[in-house]
Amino acid sequence: MSSKGSIKVFESAEALAAGIADFIMLDAAQVIADTGRYSLVLSGGSTPEALFRLLAEPRYASGLDWAGVHIFWGDERAVPLHDERNNAQVALDLWLSKISIPSGNIHRIQSDRPAQEAAQEYERDIRTFFGKQKISFDLVLLGLGSDGHTASLFPRSGLLDERQAIVTAGFIPAQDMDRITMTLPLLNDAAKVIFLVSGKSKASIVQSIVHDAPGHEPYPAQMINPHSGGLYWFIDRAAAAQLL
Repeated sequence: MSSKGSIKVFESAEALAAGIADFIMLDAAQVIADTGRYSLVLSGGSTPEALFRLLAEPRYASGLDWAGVHIFWGDERAVPLHDERNNAQVALDLWLSKISIPSGNIHRIQSDRPAQEAAQEYERDIRTFFGKQKISFDLVLLGLGSDGHTASLFPRSGLLDERQAIVTAGFIPAQDMDRITMTLPLLNDAAKVIFLVSGKSKASIVQSIVHDAPGHEPYPAQMINPHSGGLYWFIDRAAAAQLL
């Protein structure tokens, strides 16, 4: 499968968090040295929480000039910032509030506003950030749902068909709520994309995607295939159980 990417299996969820933290530190340091800034897109869900806690520890918090790092989110639930389901709130609580990063470098989705309005505003924010440069994030972290969704791109959702906007929004029946999400064209323009997957509950969907199980329409995660070729799967042994 052309979109399979490079697969790296870690012995535990803790080792997975350390592996991605080290990747971010090295990648960011190199890009900042080359260009002066680094754009990082975070995923939601529970899997990156261990990563956020780790990045707040002194060895990481002091190991990079965070003033050169700009933080974005791949998607957001249409809930206010202080709602416990808000992806940005989780990252702020566990990590970003504990490091020396300028507040202006944190580009959160204004999810307390109507979803379509929030999507349009976020698109303007992204376009302003890149200016006349090509819109291409340095690193995008993505999660994987047991149904094959990633970001807020769910199976059979009309949001998968968006090709003009780089951020869109819509009602997700499976979640019974509006979601705001980066679109496939934007995600596939990233320099690097890493799927971060943990836990035995994800083993079946990982196996289906990696082995390109026949007889079904592509899962949304299979539609992530960055033009740069920089696609990676960082998964723990539990999630990789059906691959080994």
